[in-house]
Amino acid sequence: MPETPAARQRLAELMDARRLELGLRWQDVAAAGDVSIKTLYSVRTGHGAVPGLTARKVDKGLHWEPGSVERVLADGDPQPMAGPALVPDHPLPDDDPDIAALIRDWPELETIWRLADSDGKPYPREERWRLVRAHLDAMRRKLREMETRTERA
Repeated sequence: MPETPAARQRLAELMDARRLELGLRWQDVAAAGDVSIKTLYSVRTGHGAVPGLTARKVDKGLHWEPGSVERVLADGDPQPMAGPALVPDHPLPDDDPDIAALIRDWPELETIWRLADSDGKPYPREERWRLVRAHLDAMRRKLREMETRTERA
């Protein structure tokens, strides 16, 4: 079944929503899916068919079940992976007890801290810190938006 411009637009919107939901940059999605930024841009804005291997890499980068890109292009819905790959016994940071307590008390941050790559190995410490900071920045933006709406009301 040929793709339609509407299907490609919907795919772009769902890809962006998923990226934001995960607190990732396009560079992070590209790295996780082993695909270039240019390819991600082409998938979101292009008009030609998305090759199968490329679709699977986009699925991987967005932590979608395999076949999600094809389902969206066929007017279906993407399927998020059942859960992130985690390293459950990965130690929390020991250099700052306050940060460790914050991560432990905030389940979303603890999940991010324990994220693993596709081989089940923990992400490097600096990458985990970057993801935690990105999540906190996204939460701050949401709070500012809520405050602005409240002030206008």
